[in-house]
Order: sequence, then C-alpha cells, then structure tokens
Amino acid sequence: MSINQDERSIANELIDVFSKKETIKRYFQSDIDWLNDRLSIWKNNYIRVGLVGVTSSGKSTLLNAILGEDILPTAVRPSSGTLITCSKGPKVEARVHFENGKSKLLSEKNLKEELQKYGDENFNKNNNLKVKIIDVTSPYFLFPETVQIIDSPGLDAHGLERHEQITMELLLPTVDFCMYVVTLKANSDSVTHTILHTIYEHQKPLIIVQNMLDSVEAKVGKNGVLIKSRYEVAAEHKLRVERVLKLVHEDLPKIVDVVQLSAKHAVDGRRKQNKQMLHQSQIPQLIQLMEKRVIELMPKLYIERTTQIYHHLTSIQDKEEMILSDMNAQEQMAKEQQSELDQFKKDQVKTNLKVAESKRILNKKIINLETATNNAINRIKSLSRRDLSACKQILDQVKQETKTIESDFIISMRSLNNVVKQLLDSLNLQTKDYENDLAPTVVSSNAQHFSVKRKIKKESYQVKKSGIGGKIGRFFGKVLDNDWGYTTKDDEYEVLDVEAISRNLKDYQEKFTGHMEGYISQWEGRAESFLFRAREEIQRRTDSFTQKSNNLLEKQEIVEILFLLKGFIIRLEEGSQKAKKTTFTQRQKQQERKQSLEKIAISEEIFGLYQLGHYLLSLPSKKCWDEVQKRNEQKCGKHTRTLIWGWDSTALIQFAQRHAGIQFIDKEEKQLESSGLILSGKNKEIILVNEGKLHPEIINGLKELTKSGHYNLYMLLNLIQIGAAEKALKNSILLTMNHITKLPVNFVVQSFTELKNADRVEEGIHTLYEKLNEWDIFKKGEVLINDKNPIYSMICLELSEEKTILVDAQEVLLKVKQNYQHLLAAPYEEEYIRAFVRALIDAKRGVLK
Repeated sequence: MSINQDERSIANELIDVFSKKETIKRYFQSDIDWLNDRLSIWKNNYIRVGLVGVTSSGKSTLLNAILGEDILPTAVRPSSGTLITCSKGPKVEARVHFENGKSKLLSEKNLKEELQKYGDENFNKNNNLKVKIIDVTSPYFLFPETVQIIDSPGLDAHGLERHEQITMELLLPTVDFCMYVVTLKANSDSVTHTILHTIYEHQKPLIIVQNMLDSVEAKVGKNGVLIKSRYEVAAEHKLRVERVLKLVHEDLPKIVDVVQLSAKHAVDGRRKQNKQMLHQSQIPQLIQLMEKRVIELMPKLYIERTTQIYHHLTSIQDKEEMILSDMNAQEQMAKEQQSELDQFKKDQVKTNLKVAESKRILNKKIINLETATNNAINRIKSLSRRDLSACKQILDQVKQETKTIESDFIISMRSLNNVVKQLLDSLNLQTKDYENDLAPTVVSSNAQHFSVKRKIKKESYQVKKSGIGGKIGRFFGKVLDNDWGYTTKDDEYEVLDVEAISRNLKDYQEKFTGHMEGYISQWEGRAESFLFRAREEIQRRTDSFTQKSNNLLEKQEIVEILFLLKGFIIRLEEGSQKAKKTTFTQRQKQQERKQSLEKIAISEEIFGLYQLGHYLLSLPSKKCWDEVQKRNEQKCGKHTRTLIWGWDSTALIQFAQRHAGIQFIDKEEKQLESSGLILSGKNKEIILVNEGKLHPEIINGLKELTKSGHYNLYMLLNLIQIGAAEKALKNSILLTMNHITKLPVNFVVQSFTELKNADRVEEGIHTLYEKLNEWDIFKKGEVLINDKNPIYSMICLELSEEKTILVDAQEVLLKVKQNYQHLLAAPYEEEYIRAFVRALIDAKRGVLK
C-alpha cells in the first residue's frame, strides 16, 4: 500500500464524478476545491522522523552515515544549534531558510564548510544569522524517499535543559516517529527517562539507537581474566535502557526496538566503500528496521486521510438525502447549516480568546520575574558577605520562578494544542496536514546557569611568639609601638561576590525573558496558523452553502450522485477496516542477532604469559595512582582515605581496578549500582560513590563519614558529553561538603575510548582544559585518563610537573617511542597519542600550574 496512492486515487476519482456535467461541477465546486487541497497536501507530505538525543551522543555522525556524506557538523560541544532536515533528493545540496522568509541554496562544493557557517553554534553564535531551518538532500540517503529526518538540538546541555524540553514540546507534534540516540555508556538514566516519558506522552512510535558500540570494552578481572565479552557488556547496556523504558510504561520494552551501532564506523564504511566495516557498524539493522516501521505507519496514514474523505462524503450524503426526501426542505436545511456555521465561528473566536488569555498570563509572569529578580538582588546585597547559605536560598527561589514559568508554558501549550485540534477535528481538518510548514525554530539560549559566586578574602592577624624571646620582644614592642614579639598570619575564607552574582542574575533574567518571549511568539504563530485554516474552512463552507443554494440540481442528478457516493463510502469503510486490522496486529520486535563466541583451548604456558603481560601493563597505571597520591600528600598532608566519585558505576569500578589495583566481587558491583556507595580496600580506605544512585538516607551518613579523616579525592566526569558533565558537577552534593572541596580534587576523564574512536581527541583535550580553568574545584588536583592504555595519564603527570609547558610535541613522542614502545602496539594508538600530546601542550602552553 503506497503512502499516498490509494487516498489520492480516490480523491481524483471523486473529482471526476463531481466534474462529469457542468451543472454538477458548478454545484460541487467547493467540494472539488477541498479535494484538490487534500491532494496538494498529501503530495508534499513525508513521514517525518524526529531525531532527538543527548548532546554529543553522535546524532550528526549518524545523520552523516545515513546521508552517505560527511557534511553535517560534529563536535564534542553542542554544535547543532539549528533544526536540520534530511531526505533523499537528486543532488547533494542544502537549502537554508531564514526567519525573514528568504532562502539560500548551498551546492555540493564546500557544503560542509557552508553548513558549519549556518548550522554550527561555534560559527553561528546564538543564531545571529537568523536561520530558521536547513533542508539537506542526498541521492545516497539510506532511508526511503518518503522519509524526512528532523535533527533537533542536543538535549541536556548544562543550563539549557528546560529550553530544550520546550523545543521538544514544539517538535514532537510535528513528527510521526522518533529516533532517540544515546551512547551505550555515557548517559544518565534520569535524563533518558525524562526524554522517553515526553515522547511517550505524545504517543509517538520510537526506535532507540545506542551509539558508539565501537567504544564498548570487555570486562577484565584479576590477572587479565575475561569476565564478560564486549558483546555481553553491550547486552547489559541494552537491558539498562529497557529497564528505563519499563519505568515509563511496562509495555514499552515489548514494542520499542533498541539498536546498537557505531555511527563512526558506518561513516567510514560508506566513505571507503568497505562492506565489512559497514556490516560491523550494524547500520544495516537500523535501515531494515526503519523500512519496516515506515510500512507499519502507512495503514495509519491511509486511515487518517481516507477518514477525512469519508466524513466529507457522508456530510454531502446527509444533506442531499434530506433535499431528495423533501424538495421543500431547503429553507429548514439552510437554517440548520447557518446555525452550524455560526457555532463554528463562535468556537473559533472562543479558541482565539483562550490563546490570547494564555499569552497574557504568561507575559505577566515574565514581567513579575523581573520584579522578583530585582528584589532578590537587593536582598543579596543586604546579606552578610559570609552568608553563602542564605544567598543560595534566594537564588534557588529565582530558579524556581523560572521553572514555574517554563512548566506553565508547557502545560498551557499542551492544553491549547488540544483545544485547537478539537476545533480542526470538528471541521474535518487534521493538524498533521499543516505541520510541514510549522517546524519549530530553535530559540538560541546562551544564558548562563547562575550560582553563588564566591571570592577569597584574606585577613591578617597576629599570634604571640613563644618563649622568653617573644616576651622580651612584646615588652619592647609595646614601649616603642612596634609588633615585636608577634608573628603575622593570614586567614583565608570565602565571601559572596555580590557584584558578580547581581550581574549574572540580571543577565540571566533578561535572556530568559527574551527566550520565553521567543517561544511564546512561536507557539502563538503556530496556533494562529491552525486558526487561519479553521477560518478558511468556515469561509469555504459558507461560500459552498451560497453556491449550492444558487445552483440547485435536478432530482435525477441528485439520485445519480448519491448512488455513486454510496459506492465510494462503502469502499472507504472496507479499506479502513482492512487497514485497521493491519495497524492493530500485534507487532513483534525485530529479532536480535546474537553474537556467538567461539572458545579456544590454550596451554597453561600461554595463559601464564598473557597474565604476566597484563600484570606488566597494569604497573604504569598503579604508578600513576601512587604519584598522584604522593603529590596530594605533599600539598595537604597525609590522607587516611580515598574517595572516588562519579555518576557511572562501570567507569568507577574500571578506574579503581586499573589504577588502585582493587578487585570487586559481583555483590559489591551490584551494591554500587543499587545504593550508590561501597567501601573497599583492606581497611575500607577506598570509598566509591555513584551520586546518581545514592539513596537519600545514605547522603547524610556519607557527609558525616567524610568529616572523619583526611581524604584524597578523584572525580570522574564524562568528557564526550561535556554539557551533561557540567550539569552533574554544578548540581553535585559534593560541592556542599566544604571540608572536602578544600582538598585537592583530581579530575579523571571518565572514558577516553569515545574520544579516540570519534577522532575528537584534540578537541576533547582543549575543551577539558578550558573547563578546568573555569572549575575552581580542580585547581589543586591532577588529571588522569581512565583508559586501558596508561600512557595518557603518564604524559599528563609528566607535563604537569613543569610550571609552564615549553616542550615540543615531537620531543614527547620521541621519548614515548624510546621508553614505551609496547604501549604503541594497538592500531592507530600512535596517532591518538600524537593528537593527545599536541592538544595537551597547546592547551597548557604558558598556563601556570
């Protein structure tokens, strides 16, 4: 069943019936116009697939793989600040549509650079070029011609979460289907749950794509013994997302497919025309699945469209049968039809008023926010400069005000969308028919996430010198008005930076106001577009009534038309029933291809050599750990415990195994995942914390525990999704533990494999050191890289010993080759190390440690 063949052929046949005689054509002219409008709409409609995902999950890389061209911007930081659509077309080209209604065609030559200019946040800052949407086409597009993908901005960027949720609320009504892209490892269950729940509320079919399959590592235990293969680890990640699906609704795991793939390998495979690489990327599974889902959607589209025709025909049938039964009933029917039209007009006016009232209420709340912000600034200025807690409470109140406005906007938007839809339904119009022209515009959001700004204040005080010398000095100092006999010491403490807080808060309020006004205007424009369609249809019906009153048909002509219409109505009923059976047949998830591992017997001697090799490879990682422990002791004294803090249980355990040499049993791993806390080591001196899993009752106990003893602290953050990492850090309960944050906090790159596999090593390291300069908590600490190759951590520690970096990358590489040739054996490892060293030296050059 074609997406548009059947309904279009029925519409064309009806036009022929209504046009067979001139008198009949004049009588049914408005019905012919209505059918021609439907044909025009259905001809240009796609099945629209909304591509949503967490920032840096590889959405753009996946789109490049589907397009068959490496043309869309990809980056560690959020890059897609503009909505981009992708579909099949005769040429590789893009058309940029601007907010002023103008457009610009970009040809294949230098297309990637041109797209960066318009669609990359790093080049088109805050959408200064006023781009509304970019349409990209390619003849190599892997999905069917009837599919159009809409790439939305990445979600979960720090400080932008609610704005992007609003973008989703504007986007989801315009799509038929969703693909949600996440990485296999680095993602938050709570963020995934929020996104999936929003998609479920909008009742959109869904495929989940777990990207970066190439970055999954096997789980290795003591002495290098393989505990779980890469395939088994990947299967656990799939179970994890299916558990989140079940939390949204218990039936979702049965009907939502989860595809694991490597978008990077798919891009490389298509570029190199390497069938084996393309097959290993598992992109063919996604293509096959999408084709199947498109076929499943067709009966639904057929039902929606033919139902419109059916209602239109039955309305004609009812009116003409009334005239046929009583040729004098024209006056009564005129009254009834006029009454119906009057009611439609009242409903349309009522809907207009509801939209206007909702806008007025939201705008009033935005105005009130300005007053609340000014009051908050005045209250902060009146505080004691050391009252950080009271300042935080005031800021939290302002944050809550903004969240309330955003939530109220979402609630109002959903409610009024339903009101508008009901109005269009009553007029036999579908909102979906007009969605193609209403893709949401991304409202740029560069407002900073405001927080308590602190600065260090120093106070000097005098302490008496001990001994007889001190007493004598104080005696003569008193006589001669001097400070003899005293030692001057400095005390440092944190105070409020009131000027910075006031400035940031006011800046946030102004930008928030601009963003919300943009969203309200966009939503109002969307509602007005639908209401315009409603007014058009009411006017068409009014004109139709006048036209038919002035061009009455003969009785025989009415009988003939009714006979033909009856045949169409029967065909539509039968077609609809058949399509419903297809639609409601229980769909089974695509069967998974299970990877089989072949077991090979090896001798004890070979296994012994393997264990020895694994042991020797683990020594440099342990040496890096010992070196950091020693450096931190030199800075702040001997520590009694080590705290390893993060948001991913697998990464935490992996880091502790590699660097601290600790082995965990299954019970401990399950405890970390369930409660968020385990104590390990011979004397329970190492504490692992997964903050995302911490039970509320454990948090207070953890705070008390960390008050006893002196700690060395490591924090693991996900560099591939820097926005999510920044959000996690800013909201971390660790920042409330002042006794901990005064100690050296060592930054650990949670997983380096994703950066290597995505060819983003240099960009990732530059981003890391930019953020380290912003994040005061890591100023005293060291940097380690959680990778199976210890060379990256070794280089970090080696170069950090100098106050400034003045060495050449080639010098470092030569030293690595001379002393650690065995660490360069893996494919492309030397290239990754070269990129790493080059970026590290460039990022740290001239920067004081």
